[in-house]
Amino acid sequence: MFNFKVLILILLSLNLSLGKTEDRLSENHKKKFLVNERGSIDLSQWDPSTHGEVRLDGRWNFFWKKFVPPEYDLLEKNKKMLKVPVPGLWSKFTNLSPSGFGTYVLELKGLKADKLPIGLYLDGLTTSFKAYFVDKNQSTLISKAGVIGKTKEKTIPWFKAFPAKFNPTSDRGFLVIQISSFHYKTGGLFYSLSLDSYDKVLKKDKLRYLIDFFVFGVLLIMAFY
Repeated sequence: MFNFKVLILILLSLNLSLGKTEDRLSENHKKKFLVNERGSIDLSQWDPSTHGEVRLDGRWNFFWKKFVPPEYDLLEKNKKMLKVPVPGLWSKFTNLSPSGFGTYVLELKGLKADKLPIGLYLDGLTTSFKAYFVDKNQSTLISKAGVIGKTKEKTIPWFKAFPAKFNPTSDRGFLVIQISSFHYKTGGLFYSLSLDSYDKVLKKDKLRYLIDFFVFGVLLIMAFY
């Protein structure tokens, strides 16, 4: 029994260490790469191989009870938008109801057209969503979970973390997340979203999956020990 306890402690330590490492990466560069009050972030000096992960924490543009089409010209013209904190719940800092639907939008500046895709780690989006990357030359669905809808009857929830990727073709683009939440007590983006090289995002996702799976397996064995 002692060996099982030691193993559990080791695995939990690994999981916590992963989180702390991500926090340090974000802390080291948060002053250089910040989401500003206009719901925009400048990535012109960002190099994934040098700077590592960039968290997209800050006030995002938000359209309540609207699934904004992922169209570049439309997004560029929209100036009057509600600002909500990410990570955070839309009902915590506004008078919006806990259940509902809407669209999060973040402007990305200083992008570089590159053959290597940019990785985006999507986690804690309640409880169904579609995520797009939009620039002058494309509107690309990069990830989705469940079925979004404007009512509970038309929504199918699915709460899961996803690695995604996109390839910019111009120096300016938008992340667009259409989201609906009717099957949970509130809605929003629970956790930080982060950018990194796509290879690192995939490794991060696999590591988290292996740790969670291993911990679950050990706990299951202990239950019958």
